[in-house]
Amino acid sequence: MTTETISVIMSVWNGAAYINQAIDSILNQTYAPIELIVVDDGSTDRTNTIIKEYGERIRLITQDNKGQAAGMVAGIAIASGQYLAFQDADDIWALNKLARQHAALADARLEAAFCLSEQFVSPELPEAATIKLRHTVMTGEQWSCMLIKRSALDRIGNFAPSSKTTFIEWLGRAKQMALTYTVIDEVLHYRRLHPSNFGRLFPEERDKSLLAALRQQIVRSRTRREDGSDPPS
Repeated sequence: MTTETISVIMSVWNGAAYINQAIDSILNQTYAPIELIVVDDGSTDRTNTIIKEYGERIRLITQDNKGQAAGMVAGIAIASGQYLAFQDADDIWALNKLARQHAALADARLEAAFCLSEQFVSPELPEAATIKLRHTVMTGEQWSCMLIKRSALDRIGNFAPSSKTTFIEWLGRAKQMALTYTVIDEVLHYRRLHPSNFGRLFPEERDKSLLAALRQQIVRSRTRREDGSDPPS
């Protein structure tokens, strides 16, 4: 057993349907020690009750509804681990995810490790509803696929608490600031596809948010080049 603690942060709003599976996939990791912090972002269903059933195995924060990113930031603020990981309340991790990523970060040159992500259709959906949902494997450039050293997050800076595309914005900034990372060529994260996923319920809002995030990255890159802090490509 290693003495390096990994703090896992989950921000959830009305996640009662799937949160048990998400939490179990964290608490049953082959890696230890783990500090699990769950931020209940103003849930009105049984989410808070379910979290409390785990007792002292979870550090629970309850706040008014501020959005998932704000919940992640609140969790980071109290995290004590040398490493940080993030999970969505409807997704599942392979039980060796953190062990594989922590081993990769034994390379002192690396600051973060990502993994592959496989989408799966939630089994309660009727067959007719699954036709449009793709079952694919992708490089997981998302926070639930990342393990990062706390020192690296402190260097890059925190997530924007009010943005729906905060991780896209953060990753763009991290790459511009030369975050050193690896991608483990193995599916260690499973993303659940279900009717409540943000991108399917609000496609127009999602696309507007993504466009705004890309524009911010372009402006930031131009600014860095103009002040000489970033070499031209």
